[in-house]
Amino acid sequence: MEEIIAMLKENWYFVVLALAAIILVIVIISITVSSKRKKKAKLNAENANTNEIANEEEKQEEKIVEENEVADEEVQEQEQQEEIEEEVVVKEEKKEKSKAKSTTKKSTAKKATTKKAETNTKEKVESKKVEEQKEETTTEVEDEKPATTKKESYRVIYDKVKKEWVVKKDGASRAVRRVSTKEEALKIAKQLSKSHDANLSVHKKDGKFQKKNS
Repeated sequence: MEEIIAMLKENWYFVVLALAAIILVIVIISITVSSKRKKKAKLNAENANTNEIANEEEKQEEKIVEENEVADEEVQEQEQQEEIEEEVVVKEEKKEKSKAKSTTKKSTAKKATTKKAETNTKEKVESKKVEEQKEETTTEVEDEKPATTKKESYRVIYDKVKKEWVVKKDGASRAVRRVSTKEEALKIAKQLSKSHDANLSVHKKDGKFQKKNS
């Protein structure tokens, strides 16, 4: 034992170096473990941030998809409304044409009846000139009935697809004018309705009826 102590005393320098080396190894191991833990924590934080960003992007994409769906639905509703309005206009035009044909037929039938009555009157009652003149006068008064015509009509509507205000004549397939503001469209429509003695219907941006000027 004394020999060992004496040897340690003689070689104390090496003992100190050995202890220092052991302490240095322990410190290096501790630093390495700590560095690995920090890297792992950093990776976990980055993964968490990546997941949050991905979730936010998914939410934004879903929101954009919903907005697009709503916009598509609005466009479809506008198109359906325009189709309904066009169908109503076509039906009204058909009714007017049918009424005109009916009126023409009645007028033709009246004229034929009148001519036949005049012929029969001339053949049968040549001596009764006074009565014949009265019948002819009555016939002419009946034939001279004033004809009624339907006034033209212009509309101011908003085209959501092209984002323009449209001045359109009822019954026409194409627009009269397309402008960017409602004020300009109203000005043009008022000039047309005034110059043609026509009705004017104004619609809101959502397609609902606003007012009518006759």
